Amino acid sequence: MSGKIMTQKNIKRFFNGAVCTILCLVLLLLIGCTGRMHEAPADISTDITDVTGDIDTDSDADRDSNANDNIPAENSADAIPADPYDGPCPYTITTMPVVVIYTGSKAISGTKDYTEGWISFYTRDGSYDAEKLPAGFRLRGNASRGMEKRSYRFKLEEKQNLFGLANGKEKVWTLLANHCDQSLLRNYAAFMLQRGFSGSPWSPNAMSVELYVNGIYKGVYLLAEQIKVSKDRVNISEENIDAVDTGYLVQFSAYAEENVFWIGDSMYEVKSDLSEDFDIYDEQMSFIEDYIVRCREALDKGDEEEAERLIDIDSLVAAYLTEEISRNMDSQWDSFFMQKDAGGKLVIGPLWDFDLAFGNDVRAESSQLDSYKQLFVAQGRGSVNGSEATIFELAMKNDWFRQRVKDTWNAEYERISKLADIVEEEAKAGNDAYSRNFSKWRIFGQRINQEPGEIMQLKSFDAHAEYLIQWIRNRVDWLNKEFNKPDFISKT
Repeated sequence: MSGKIMTQKNIKRFFNGAVCTILCLVLLLLIGCTGRMHEAPADISTDITDVTGDIDTDSDADRDSNANDNIPAENSADAIPADPYDGPCPYTITTMPVVVIYTGSKAISGTKDYTEGWISFYTRDGSYDAEKLPAGFRLRGNASRGMEKRSYRFKLEEKQNLFGLANGKEKVWTLLANHCDQSLLRNYAAFMLQRGFSGSPWSPNAMSVELYVNGIYKGVYLLAEQIKVSKDRVNISEENIDAVDTGYLVQFSAYAEENVFWIGDSMYEVKSDLSEDFDIYDEQMSFIEDYIVRCREALDKGDEEEAERLIDIDSLVAAYLTEEISRNMDSQWDSFFMQKDAGGKLVIGPLWDFDLAFGNDVRAESSQLDSYKQLFVAQGRGSVNGSEATIFELAMKNDWFRQRVKDTWNAEYERISKLADIVEEEAKAGNDAYSRNFSKWRIFGQRINQEPGEIMQLKSFDAHAEYLIQWIRNRVDWLNKEFNKPDFISKT
């Protein structure tokens, strides 16, 4: 983070100056109004503590045209007091926690550089979970960065375990907008699903919150752990980054930019630290590329013994089932992570990016009403980074891998079958807040990304949540029958 984060002392100094300015303006206003005191006053009886009715629901572009909108622009230094009073949350607490970001007059517009400010976290009862933590903020995402509702990544000055979500304290977190998922629940559902598999490595935990940025209501966001190397997240060795067989976190991504290697015409990117020695760096890049190639060759040849030696097969099964249950269109396009610790096997996961999953992509089928039918990622379907066969497509060619899929499915079916109930419970518990998001973002009926016609016809949060819940129930029921067919193991 560049520069210095605004200190409490500077914030108070700014606030004191602002108060003086406001008092002067009020005095001038009173003097100007003395000749009109006999006129009836405007109706100002609205309870100022009821923020729900007065919330800014216009897009940022339309804000100046609304004569009744007295909320300042997002990046105005006066958007919220620089040093809010200590006590109850000044914002509406509906049915989920509230997160408040303040950056003063500095816009959050960068994708690499952080904008400095602070962030506060309020629990459902309005008390602080964490108060005015110095932090840096930037935009995150690829295609989603061009959407009106932006996602954010933030880095705290000191580690925190926000709302007790993580296994330990961390600095880097994300706020996902989920703008093209009008249920706002698909990433949440997928995270809960993958976290439950016994073979899954660490996977992000998440919870929905309402977000304010510089006093402006931004809607419901998913506060999630960021995928990164640390002892409480992706726990791989960082002790000797000059070793060739060190810890590697690799992302399969069509947007790869740094530390890129190619397998065929598919791009991979190393996301963990590598040696600064150019010769060692080249050896490391060649090592991890060669290792993944050998893993793919073992699956392609059906060599179970070699695949077991190179790959954590339980993690591959857990990843396959998560992607197959969700029917994730972006499964092999971007944000597909794998990891290898020093001296260890290739572990598949953690998984990320499910806003186009669970029947939310028009490209999956001509009709989404039956999109829960058919195997999907097993057949290499979806958006694919390159023309190479996907790792799931290679694995599912083998009877022994299909047997592992069937065994894992049946062992964990009771938990999997409750996913729709978990989503339904979350939708009901946060209904007021989820619905309020669409007073801010009036997007029902619009195609923000790849929404199918069946979803574009839905005109309320309740309708979108019910569509998702029923889709999950249908999908789980269909897969349970498919995985237990007599010919599933030998079917290719």
